[in-house]
Amino acid sequence: MRHYATRTDNGRNMPIFEKSGLLEEVKKRPTTEFEQPVDSISPVTFFKSHSIEPSQRPLLKATLYRKGSSTIINQLDLGSKSCYLIGGLSEDKKSFLGNNSIIDISVPDGYCSKHHCVIQFRKINDKLTPYLMDLDSVNVTTLNSSPIPTRRYVELSNNDVISFSSKGTNSEFEIIYQEG
Repeated sequence: MRHYATRTDNGRNMPIFEKSGLLEEVKKRPTTEFEQPVDSISPVTFFKSHSIEPSQRPLLKATLYRKGSSTIINQLDLGSKSCYLIGGLSEDKKSFLGNNSIIDISVPDGYCSKHHCVIQFRKINDKLTPYLMDLDSVNVTTLNSSPIPTRRYVELSNNDVISFSSKGTNSEFEIIYQEG
């Protein structure tokens, strides 16, 4: 039995067909057109399926730095999810890493698009492999100072540096991917 919003009209309940505003709310929600591949896997799931004890698991993390500085702005553990979305600073202009409901790694930089790139973990040949993919960002994603192609997975290695640039100028911020 369906229930509709109703109002009484001359003693009869009549359905209300006015706009509820719910569709507008759905349109306002941030989305990304990124879809995970079928071989995506979170590191914790991979380690459990291979019976790797927690003390033997590498620590996977992303560290946000201001370029040219050794001071850590923030750090995020990359062990629990299969992918981590990197994007520009959230609307509140205060959150950095992990404080935005869609963006996992927020970068306070004008060169970083809203949904800029993603770190994706995949199970390839029974091995956990991290990748980086640019999500058709307005500005370029660079890996170790080299631009990467859009919508193509590029394998990450320990201490790789992810940054953002636009027409010859570079980001003020860098993300370092680390395994250890």
